[in-house]
Amino acid sequence: MDDKMERIVDRDAILELVGGDSDLLKEVVALFLTDCPRLFDDIRGSISDQNSEVLQRSAHSVKGALQILAAESAIEKAIVLELIGKNSEFSKAEAAFKELEREVERLLPELNQLAIG
Repeated sequence: MDDKMERIVDRDAILELVGGDSDLLKEVVALFLTDCPRLFDDIRGSISDQNSEVLQRSAHSVKGALQILAAESAIEKAIVLELIGKNSEFSKAEAAFKELEREVERLLPELNQLAIG
């Protein structure tokens, strides 16, 4: 694993958050990998429908999942999207969502490795 990947996902920080339980770590990562596409679909729909409540709630859920994974850069992008939903600033939503998608895409190779152990 290269240093850049290590900065994207801090395995030690995640392990600490799950009490050092590597099986729980695998479960948490697998749950994120399963739930993230659905949450992203919800975000896309909320932007299309300009539904600020769903946007805020879905971005908040993504943020919470990312916090468990200690993915700081992606967390920051989710916070921005959550605030856009809170403030109904849909002119900024699409660009912010693309940034979040890029950050999560950067996480996926490492998360897939963590999920399989």
